[in-house]
Amino acid sequence: MKLEGVGHIGIIGAGMIGNSLAVLTTGHGYRTTCVDNRTEMFPEFKESYDGYFRQMIDEGLMPEKQLEICSRYLEYSGDYDDLAGCDVIFECVTENKELKHQIYSRIEQTCPKVKAICSVSSSIVPDVLAEKATRYKDRIIVTHPFNPAHMVPFFELCGGSATDLGALEFAKALLESLDRKPVILKKPA
Repeated sequence: MKLEGVGHIGIIGAGMIGNSLAVLTTGHGYRTTCVDNRTEMFPEFKESYDGYFRQMIDEGLMPEKQLEICSRYLEYSGDYDDLAGCDVIFECVTENKELKHQIYSRIEQTCPKVKAICSVSSSIVPDVLAEKATRYKDRIIVTHPFNPAHMVPFFELCGGSATDLGALEFAKALLESLDRKPVILKKPA
């Protein structure tokens, strides 16, 4: 069941994890925008997204028509302005803290109502992720999926010293609405 108050999900980085998350979010009926600066890759990203669905269809996990239905909820964009109405953003870029800091700055400038910024980072702790944030320092958390995110239900969540507990609880509730099994860690490791 969709989480009340979530009408639009943003994903930054449309690679393997980003596309897997897009399958998960659109498969649960959430409008989803994937932003990536590699606009020339959009056909390949869409092919990967379709391929994830095709695997599930071929395994008998969903009907053929599901891909067409879910694709209607997905948009690829090279423009951060298309994230302006997002309630939550999943950041799925490479493990480069400077790049992540630039992205969080763009989110702070562009997304007036975002409740949580969920990094899929596996090696950068939340305090480092949030160290240059100003407006949304309290909303940056780690939501690390077990891969592929659209098939394996486990996520580990972790906040930092500035994290608002409401942001963690919101992210946990959202993941539960996606039929995931999130676990909130007591401290980053």
